[in-house]
Amino acid sequence: MRDSLKNAIGVHVTLWKRSLQIYAYHLVMLAFLFTVAAGFAVHTHKAALNHLLNFYLAHPVVAIVGSVLLLYCPPLLDILPMYVTFLFFSPLLLTAAGAMDGERS
Repeated sequence: MRDSLKNAIGVHVTLWKRSLQIYAYHLVMLAFLFTVAAGFAVHTHKAALNHLLNFYLAHPVVAIVGSVLLLYCPPLLDILPMYVTFLFFSPLLLTAAGAMDGERS
């Protein structure tokens, strides 16, 4: 805690790097989902996989672009985009909270 007060910029950079790292993991999982899992779903006609991927199978370009922009989250993959968003904006909220605390003192 004390180090974060002394080195706020370092904490912000660390949080942003971590959010980008988790975003990269999310993209890897999407690539696997939209290639291997979708191919398996189409080939085997498994109802469970087809239902999970129905939007991607109907609108692949919109699903890919929306997923990269964190606007579309395939079922069961909606936690990482939310975590990435919270982690990315945490430094801004910490800065705002620190500024508000400084005004009260």
